[in-house]
Amino acid sequence: MLHAQHLHVSLGRQTVLQDISFEARPGEVTALLGPNGSGKTTLLKTLAGLLPARGQLQWQGRPRNLQHGGQLHPSCGYLPQDCSTRSRLTVEDAVLLGRLGTLGWRVSTEQREAVRQQLATLGLAALAGRRLCELSGGQRQMVFLAQVLLREPSLLLLDEPISALDLQHQVQVMCTVREQTRERGLTSVVVLHDLNAALAYADCVLLLRQGRLVATGNTVDILTPATLAPVFGVTIHQAHTATGHSVLCPHTG
Repeated sequence: MLHAQHLHVSLGRQTVLQDISFEARPGEVTALLGPNGSGKTTLLKTLAGLLPARGQLQWQGRPRNLQHGGQLHPSCGYLPQDCSTRSRLTVEDAVLLGRLGTLGWRVSTEQREAVRQQLATLGLAALAGRRLCELSGGQRQMVFLAQVLLREPSLLLLDEPISALDLQHQVQVMCTVREQTRERGLTSVVVLHDLNAALAYADCVLLLRQGRLVATGNTVDILTPATLAPVFGVTIHQAHTATGHSVLCPHTG
């Protein structure tokens, strides 16, 4: 379990996050939501160990040192929002780097097979021999997600993993994240802008506004028009599909 208490984060003289307290549980996808500039990426980097903070952070019952930052926690798989690269590595070799700490002078057949299986899981098998610099932004995002999952992390932190993807791949990525989270018992925190994606795939929600946590809890309890409207500054209606699923729609009238 990831347990945060009274986290405060400053970048220079600017306070970005104030008094953030929450829990994220194994086997669950926690969606991190909020307007632009609310501190979502900063919080994700803090959880990953990349930014210093004040407060307390416990991972699997053990306290984490928050004073220094700058180093990814060993058990963490972190995917930043910006996956741009000019690398000429092939997709297969780029994903293989997810096992960098275990690679020797020669790559074993088992390691190659693990890469191929991970690519197949994300529908990327046909891209295995392509170079990263030849791919679209959305394709690169998928490749780096495969790399992160190949590390077999216990804490999965994803910053807008579907923002550059078409609808088919958005569904594929979020289904994969949810399935892998449940099958492996991962603690997954995912920054999303799509409220309906959070409603469909997340178990819990952290809702940020201006650096403060304004609501946290079960997805269906938090993602309501009454809670969301003051955070995003728009009127939101809740509808239901023919199959009974909830859909959130901004008022455009």
